[in-house]
Amino acid sequence: MKEKLVTRVGRLEEFIHQWKIRPTAWWIVASSEPIASFIKNQLDEGFEQFRPQLRDLITLWKEEMDSYLTSLISDMKNQRNSNKCKINRLGLATTFFKCCHCTELITYPSILMHDCIYFEDESRNEEDDEDNKGEGNAVVNTRKPRGPREPRPPKHISADKVLTTLINSHGSGMCAGREGVSFDEEAFEAAWDFTTKCGENPNMVTHDTMKKARFECMRCGRLRANDGTRLAMKWPTVVRRRNFAVFSQNLFAL
Repeated sequence: MKEKLVTRVGRLEEFIHQWKIRPTAWWIVASSEPIASFIKNQLDEGFEQFRPQLRDLITLWKEEMDSYLTSLISDMKNQRNSNKCKINRLGLATTFFKCCHCTELITYPSILMHDCIYFEDESRNEEDDEDNKGEGNAVVNTRKPRGPREPRPPKHISADKVLTTLINSHGSGMCAGREGVSFDEEAFEAAWDFTTKCGENPNMVTHDTMKKARFECMRCGRLRANDGTRLAMKWPTVVRRRNFAVFSQNLFAL
């Protein structure tokens, strides 16, 4: 039963790939009783009949995630940003998020489908399983042997219980209150400095605009002067390099 349910959810995952930004299939199953029932019944039909419902679920999920991520933006940014700014703050060039499992600079909407968030739950549960095995091996049976017992009736495991267990073990991807995701204040400070030096308004300029700019490492430029080449960097690579304190404040120039 477990394998069949996992296969069905895998087919749902394939179906929702048509949406570029989306939650995990496990989140959808946990959020929709009709879809969960459809999967538990192990029907052979596809998920086309659920297209309108899936579209609404994905839209709702994205709205909730946008609201949650906006709430993660620190007071520092709220103080610097103009109250009259009507641009979505998630898309500003000064907005970065970080993950406790990696060192990647994460922009929006990439944070919604960040790899660490998708796989962290599964790896954690594998570790828990190993721990439980170890604990089980340490148990010593001190009870005295008894006479033969009546055979127990076979235990009935329902599809509801199996699916619930699978949902808990696979996790739900990006969700409100997700642990390990936070606003990157250090990257924010670096991006604020660079956008200002470029003559842009940090309260208004977006990542898309800054991606059109090219930056040069003045230190690397001096080292490569002999061969006549110049090393250029794109946004947000320049922000990542700025985080290394060995470089001076005026390291980069347009």
